[in-house]
Amino acid sequence: MSDALDLRVDPRPVAFARILLSFALGVTVLEASAVLGSIAAGKLQYPVFPALPGPTPFGVQVYLVVGLIAAVCLLVGLLTGAAAATGSVALAAALLWDQQTYSSHHLLATLLLAYLAFAEAGRRWGVGALRSPPGATVRWWPQALMMTQVTALYLFAALSKINPRFLSGHPLQEWMWIDWPLWMFQSLAFATVVTELFLAVALWIPRLRAFAVVAGVGLHAGIVIGLAEQTLVLTGFAAASMSTYWLFLSRPPLGNLFRSRPPAAQASSAAPADAAHTLD
Repeated sequence: MSDALDLRVDPRPVAFARILLSFALGVTVLEASAVLGSIAAGKLQYPVFPALPGPTPFGVQVYLVVGLIAAVCLLVGLLTGAAAATGSVALAAALLWDQQTYSSHHLLATLLLAYLAFAEAGRRWGVGALRSPPGATVRWWPQALMMTQVTALYLFAALSKINPRFLSGHPLQEWMWIDWPLWMFQSLAFATVVTELFLAVALWIPRLRAFAVVAGVGLHAGIVIGLAEQTLVLTGFAAASMSTYWLFLSRPPLGNLFRSRPPAAQASSAAPADAAHTLD
């Protein structure tokens, strides 16, 4: 276990994740602000905790500004740990403010940002990288949590779709703008379930993960292009999910993480060259 906690790896994959999550954060904050703004304007409330004060126009504006500032800081790599933590807290606050802000992609972004806060994601491709030495490495364990979260999402998304209603093809027929015969929507429903189950497993398997990444990109592109509504929100969801793909492609072998190593080998694992050699 100590090997997994001490392991340090190439910072570029998590920097890529940071950039995509900055976009997901901005989109999710805008979406939640629209919901909270309509509640502040008089729409019926569904509070999670009735004792909490309801949304007000000023409170929603503060939430929007704080969330967008955190997203910009993540994008440019400025104070990335604090920005990720702030973004996660802001999204969690929206979830607790009113039940109508809940969505699976909102919760996903909240959790991924919480893990990203510990990932040292500003060591490349940002303002923080200016202070990092050329061979800087980053902790691997927050990346493991991010990857696990995404594959858990794919698994439960697939399991939730294994029901007569979704597999009948009618939901996809209603949601998509394409005018196809019903049997094509039925085939697409089955393909969606199979793809999500494949992603939940294959992203962890070295020989399959490249194929899984291609399948995942195709799945999310199909969702964004094929569904008739919420294109921006679905793009944010795609960015959050695909932010971990490079992490999967570059992850260290799982079988080596829990083997005991001599102290000299443990010390050398932080070196950039050795870190590169631990990759599959």
